[in-house]
Amino acid sequence: MRNRRRITRRRFLRAAAQGTAAGTCAWIAPSIVPASALGRGGTIAPSNRITMGLIGCGGHGTGWNLDRMFQNPVQ
Repeated sequence: MRNRRRITRRRFLRAAAQGTAAGTCAWIAPSIVPASALGRGGTIAPSNRITMGLIGCGGHGTGWNLDRMFQNPVQ
């Protein structure tokens, strides 16, 4: 015999509400994202930008790294 899992009205309504909320968020989200995040309007998209950070480079690495950072603009 198969053990069937019964769905209660409460469980059905919860699943339906969650599905509706997820669908609504997926439909609305693209209209909330600013155009600059997509690289439109002459801005550089975050996926095409390099973010660089220096941790513990000390005196020897600071000069070399700063020179390289200012040659090509990075964030």
